[in-house]
Amino acid sequence: MKNLGKFITSCVLMLCAVVLTFFSDRASCYAWDALKVCAVSVIPSLFPYMVISSLIVSTKSAAVIGNILPVSRLFSLKKKASAPIILGFLCGFPVGAKATVDMYKSGEISKEEAEVLISVSNNTGPSFVVSVIGASFWKSSLFGWQLYAYQLFSALIAALTVNRLIFPFKANKLTTGSASLERKSSSFFNAVSDSAGSVITVCAFIVFFSVIAGFSLPLISYISPTLAGIFSSILELTKGTAFSAAVGGAEGRFLAGLCVGWSGISVFCQTASFTSPQKLSLKRTFCTKAIQGILCGTMAAFLSPCSGNTEKLHEIYSEASVLMPERIPTAIICSVLFMFIIKNIAKRHKI
Repeated sequence: MKNLGKFITSCVLMLCAVVLTFFSDRASCYAWDALKVCAVSVIPSLFPYMVISSLIVSTKSAAVIGNILPVSRLFSLKKKASAPIILGFLCGFPVGAKATVDMYKSGEISKEEAEVLISVSNNTGPSFVVSVIGASFWKSSLFGWQLYAYQLFSALIAALTVNRLIFPFKANKLTTGSASLERKSSSFFNAVSDSAGSVITVCAFIVFFSVIAGFSLPLISYISPTLAGIFSSILELTKGTAFSAAVGGAEGRFLAGLCVGWSGISVFCQTASFTSPQKLSLKRTFCTKAIQGILCGTMAAFLSPCSGNTEKLHEIYSEASVLMPERIPTAIICSVLFMFIIKNIAKRHKI
């Protein structure tokens, strides 16, 4: 069975390479669109926060922040663990996850503490939710602020549910961080260079998943807009929230909330790029985000009146009907590749 699995995997990857070769112009367009998003929105909003989060950890400022706002005590964590939670809520992912990993590498928190902390500190920042999802996609900044509030509430409820009921966390049984772990210099130059590398990794995942979504979504939307909305919500935050606005109504609001709460496989991969080298499991994070997505989507559907931008749905239908024949093989291959990615994430993190 293992040999068969390797054979199938090899065939799928080779087919993907063939598809990208034959449709390289379209793949380049999707990648270029994603790169423009990275240049205009992601890098300016993420890079400075990455630098600040590294400096907070390396200068031991996390303890001071924890004494002022000890929100980590809700999860029986040390006060200094409040800093990644606050950064995660204010700066967006994966700043909270990176700050958590930095604290773990410096020996300030244990492995289990780090896994609990990542489950609650990995959220979408207010600038993206309000300006991009609310104002740009849904044409309503108010709806963006509502989504952000739903996300905060659902994140706390979901994290408490997972870390107290599903995977009970007991602080008195925790050990301190390993003294043998590498301690990084508190230098400003190290913070900038490390953050630059992290931002490039984040952008790489955004580009890759944007290409997959670009090949798959038009065909899936031809079959069912709801199915396309769910697929895009699971896959990537930006594509999912843009599609939710096109669907509109209560259904679209649910998809928007689901996107913001769940965050997408792309974000999980971005987070895993920080946690995997340290062998930190994302099992708690996966369960927390699944519950958070459902809670956030439900609140958005029933508590917000925004109608969305439904005229865009006709454009999506038009593109799907024109390009459907040539998209069938590429969509199938992209869907198989998507399942392959999920399988590897689940296996790696024992989900």
